[in-house]
Amino acid sequence: MKQPAILLTVSLLCFSGALAGQEVSMGVEAGYFHPHGLDLRSIYGSGAQIGADVSIQVATDFFLLGGGRLFRKAGHLSFTRETINLSLLANCLGLGYRKPFGRRWQLFAAGGVSLNMFRESAPLAAAQKNRIGYWGQAGVSLRLLKWIAVEAKCLYQYCSMEFDYTEVDLSGLSAMVGIRFVVKD
Repeated sequence: MKQPAILLTVSLLCFSGALAGQEVSMGVEAGYFHPHGLDLRSIYGSGAQIGADVSIQVATDFFLLGGGRLFRKAGHLSFTRETINLSLLANCLGLGYRKPFGRRWQLFAAGGVSLNMFRESAPLAAAQKNRIGYWGQAGVSLRLLKWIAVEAKCLYQYCSMEFDYTEVDLSGLSAMVGIRFVVKD
């Protein structure tokens, strides 16, 4: 039920931005996620993360940003060496600012809230929980053509979840690179 609602929301945002004559762009990215929580890092370590987002200009130099990032990894428990799998999906919504410099370069920063979906599964048990968190990012963009740009950014997300047995810190730092397609300029 959540995926169709997210897809519908993103589609409506793109459609409303295109009708208003504002710039609409979509990006895909990949990078490296380093969790801050020692519990999470001791089992899973750091690793690859993928993401996608849509941005809509809402005023000069300001944009609304919605998207998601996925970190998925297998790990081993310390004592039993049992294999467990983690899936951490962060669906984000926020506001950002772009500052052009030169003809093709832009600096940007954004921040907002995220719905963090945590799922951990082992052969005998599974844990699943959702929690609201916060995120912020800063980066640089190089416009290659009128309709395509390359981005590099650092992103920090903050979220912790309480379970019956402990509190898990899902916060972490990501370094991401990606391609942005300008749908409407």
